[in-house]
Amino acid sequence: MSSVSIVIPAYNEAATLDDMLGRSVRTLQEHTQDWEIVIADDGSKDETPARIEEWFHRFPDRLRCIRHPHRRGMAATFEELYRNASKDVIFFVHGDGQYPPESLKDALPLLSKHDIVLLAREHKYYGPWRWLLSAGYRLVPMVLFGIDLVDTGCSKCMKRSVIEETPIRSRGIFAEAERVIRAVRNGRTFTVIHIPTEKRRAGKARGGNPLLGIQATWDAVSLFIHLRLLRRTT
Repeated sequence: MSSVSIVIPAYNEAATLDDMLGRSVRTLQEHTQDWEIVIADDGSKDETPARIEEWFHRFPDRLRCIRHPHRRGMAATFEELYRNASKDVIFFVHGDGQYPPESLKDALPLLSKHDIVLLAREHKYYGPWRWLLSAGYRLVPMVLFGIDLVDTGCSKCMKRSVIEETPIRSRGIFAEAERVIRAVRNGRTFTVIHIPTEKRRAGKARGGNPLLGIQATWDAVSLFIHLRLLRRTT
């Protein structure tokens, strides 16, 4: 039995947050006695802060919240969540309800043989433009680094030591891919499992922003130059 942190980014997710937090609590209680939930509210404009406050009063010793007065974006929010998680295993799920927190039961046993478990989506509810971006996110690590991450924006379950030992250069969402790429180069292993996903019930998806794709491409090329051409390690 490992101690587990579930980390959840939230931006205007009031419609799904109660369900996500309730399911996360039940899942954690079933699998470990030592757990916490760390949630980052990235400057939400809806009732997200109120929902988090209600859950904090129910589990004051188990739930911690990071509050951004202004939105800082996905990449910065993800990294802050990782830094604030304190348990041995970190399970990253999105606050929009698309990733079932119950998938922890499938991922946790695999950490006895691997350091990272990628929970790839069986189905993505994307339009054509988002499908194109998704294909690019998968192709770039394959071409530049020879690693197929299958679903780079997916939920992840990993040992906290991976976070502590892996420096990150990327400023955008490619940081999620960079962490796995660097971990593999340092002798860590990962595996992929496919999980069912649910349609977004409310809110607005933000991963299709073209600026995110531009930043990710720049970060990927910069990392390639840094690691493969200059042969740097940090």
